[in-house]
Amino acid sequence: MTTSSVWPSRLFAPVTVAWLAACGSGKPPVVANNAAEDAAASVGASLAREVGAGVPVAIVPGAKGLRAVSADGKREKLLAPGPVPWALVDNRGGVVWFGNPDSTEVRAIELAAPGSAPSVVTVVADLPPGDDGPLLVAIHYPGSKPGGDDELTFGAALRPRAVVVVTAQPSIDSAPGILEEWGKTDDFKAQLAQVVLRDRALVARAAARGAGKRLALVAPAAPETRVAGIDATDCADSPGECGRAQPIANTALWRVVVGYICGDGCYSSYRIYDPEAKRLRDGDWNMLGDAWVAADGSAFVTDSGVVVRFDTGPLATTPRGEWSGGGWLGGGYFYE
Repeated sequence: MTTSSVWPSRLFAPVTVAWLAACGSGKPPVVANNAAEDAAASVGASLAREVGAGVPVAIVPGAKGLRAVSADGKREKLLAPGPVPWALVDNRGGVVWFGNPDSTEVRAIELAAPGSAPSVVTVVADLPPGDDGPLLVAIHYPGSKPGGDDELTFGAALRPRAVVVVTAQPSIDSAPGILEEWGKTDDFKAQLAQVVLRDRALVARAAARGAGKRLALVAPAAPETRVAGIDATDCADSPGECGRAQPIANTALWRVVVGYICGDGCYSSYRIYDPEAKRLRDGDWNMLGDAWVAADGSAFVTDSGVVVRFDTGPLATTPRGEWSGGGWLGGGYFYE
C-alpha cells in the first residue's frame, strides 16, 4: 500500500450495543443496529458508534468477508460477505474500495451514505487477470495542492495495476509497472480499455467529498534519530541505513531500519523499538512497514489486514491470510 492520508475522525455519541455472542465464547460480539439513531446517521458514523464505542475501528478484508473490527477486538460487524481478497479504506472520499472473490471487480461501500446498512456497489467490472495472480488496483486522486496527487494501493510496487482515477469525470488508467521493462505496456493498456466503469456517479461523489483533503493523517515532524548497535548484516547495500529511526505517531515507540536491499528497487524493513527499554521488540508482528497506525496510537493494520495492538500484539479475530490491505475508519498514519 502506498502512502495516503486521512483526515481526523469525528466523535460520535455512544450507542447501546446488543450482545449477540455468549459471554466467554472467545468471539467478538456481533453488534446490532439502533434503528432510531442510525436513520439519521451515515454508515461511517454508525460504525464508529456501534463497533468503535470509543475506540478506533479497523476495516479489513479476509476469508469471512469485509469486516469492521474494533481496535480492542471486542466488537465486529460484517459489511460484505466474503471472501474479500483486498480492501482500501479511503477516508478522503468516504469510501471503502474492495475486490470481489476473483478480483475481477472493484466494489465499494460509501461511508458517507445515510443509514447504518452498508450498500455494496460494483464500480468497476471485467478486470483482466494479471501476469502473476489477480490484477492489482490503485485509487488515485490527481490534482494540485491542497490535496495534490494522492494514491491508495496494495501489493508489490512494480506489479501492474488498474487505476481508478477519482475526479468529477472518472476514468480507468493503467500503471504498467514492470511491464514497461518487458515491452508489454501496449498490450496491458489494450486490456484495460475493455474494463467497464459502471458507477461514475459514486466516484465523482468521492472526488467532491475529497477535495482539498488528504488520504492519511500527517505525523508531527521529528528530527532524524539513530539507534546505535543495530546489526547491519541485512543492510549490506547501504550499511548506514540500519539504525535510522523515526517516532511512531501518538506512541512512545519508534520504528528502526533493520534491513535495506536493492534489486528492481530499494526497500527498507523496519522493527518496532522501545526507546525507554532500549531494545527492539521481539516477534515477527513487530515489523512496521506498509502499515496504517490508528489515530490514537493504540494499534496498526498490516498490509495483509492484520490488526496488531502495540500493547498485546495481533488480534485473534484478524488472522493473516492471502488477502491485502485494510485501514482505519476516520483516518490513520501511513508508514511506508
